Amino acid sequence: MMKSETIDAAATAARSVRNAAREDADHLTDAIKAEASDLYRTLAAKGEAAAKAVGTQVEAQPITSLLLAFSAGFIASRLLSR
Repeated sequence: MMKSETIDAAATAARSVRNAAREDADHLTDAIKAEASDLYRTLAAKGEAAAKAVGTQVEAQPITSLLLAFSAGFIASRLLSR
């Protein structure tokens, strides 16, 4: 095998490896996007459920909810002012 043939063979092998790596990266990217999308939908649904639960609790006990919100705000302001 001549030197130029060896170089051509190495270049062909390098392109093949590069293309295979690119395909693997594309597949992994697609899998990560799908997983992130599923996670987003799950968290969004849980967030909506939590917001509804808080809304129901506030409607059921408005005075208690107001006092808790005020207390939490007061404590947070004291902690953040230090």
